[in-house]
Amino acid sequence: AQQQLVDKVLNNIEITTNTASGVAKADLVIEAIVENIDIKQKLFAQVENAAPKSALLATNTSSLQLADIGANLKNKSNFGGLHFFNPVPMMKLLEVVRFEHTSDDTFNTLVEYGKTVGKVTVACKVQSDPDGYTG
Repeated sequence: AQQQLVDKVLNNIEITTNTASGVAKADLVIEAIVENIDIKQKLFAQVENAAPKSALLATNTSSLQLADIGANLKNKSNFGGLHFFNPVPMMKLLEVVRFEHTSDDTFNTLVEYGKTVGKVTVACKVQSDPDGYTG
């Protein structure tokens, strides 16, 4: 069963190390790299420059602020969070996260995407507390 799952996934994806060609036709790009703001910002700059203007961008972060990750994006309304829990094939929960710039259309599309891939979606919104912490 595991090998069948691996085969099915590999038959439906293209693998590349070239960011520009990898996102050139993407409708949705989900980033899941190391939890480092600078590295995430650099990747999103490359993705935003190469992907279609209509592409939705999402981070899988569980510890960094969306506002920080997306601070340099030109189109912040197309950016949100899709936090998958590990192990992803087994865990049904998906946090769909929005911040102040995430458009309603983007958020709703991310929720629908989560449902399409068989996840139970939980809507999350970044909020500030009186001490200035956002989480």
